[in-house]
Amino acid sequence: MQKLQDNELVNAIVSGDEMAFKELVNTYKDMVFRFCYSVLQNNEDAEDVAQNVFIQVYHSASNFRNESKISTWLYRIAINKSINYLNKNKRFGFLQNIENSFFYKEEVQLKENDEIINESLESIKHQILYAAMEKIPPKQKAAFILNHLEGLSYNEIADILSVSHSAVESLIHRAKVNLFDKISKEYRRKKVFERF
Repeated sequence: MQKLQDNELVNAIVSGDEMAFKELVNTYKDMVFRFCYSVLQNNEDAEDVAQNVFIQVYHSASNFRNESKISTWLYRIAINKSINYLNKNKRFGFLQNIENSFFYKEEVQLKENDEIINESLESIKHQILYAAMEKIPPKQKAAFILNHLEGLSYNEIADILSVSHSAVESLIHRAKVNLFDKISKEYRRKKVFERF
């Protein structure tokens, strides 16, 4: 069966074609989940929010304007759903897990092996980055994730966030400054590298 174009796919969904909806989900589920996970940092939460994204798509397909790509529309919904989820649940478990796993457990002993030490160091850096991302404003976070993790251009991000190109530049610049500040403080506060 030939794949439908974006506008044909949405029109088919509006007319109640379940196969068209399944095609849309199969085509975009990984992209939506990956973005939700980047924001929420929890598999179950990301799956729930991604599912809600597609539920909204199913119920509001008639609102889709063919002025943008389906992926742009899906990113917009995923951003709103993820930010609303964070605001509603105020999850701090992720930060606590980092502290428990890496910074305060004296009983954790690393083997004297460069490879293991390097893997552990990379894991700590990764987790500190995501912890810092939880503390920056939602629009900065969304712009940063879309650019650095999803690989989208400033123009694509401007379209998704409904802002100007210069606003995207500003959001990403401020996100980098804020992240650098928070990560630097976290490294100093936790003295992460003293364990190595």
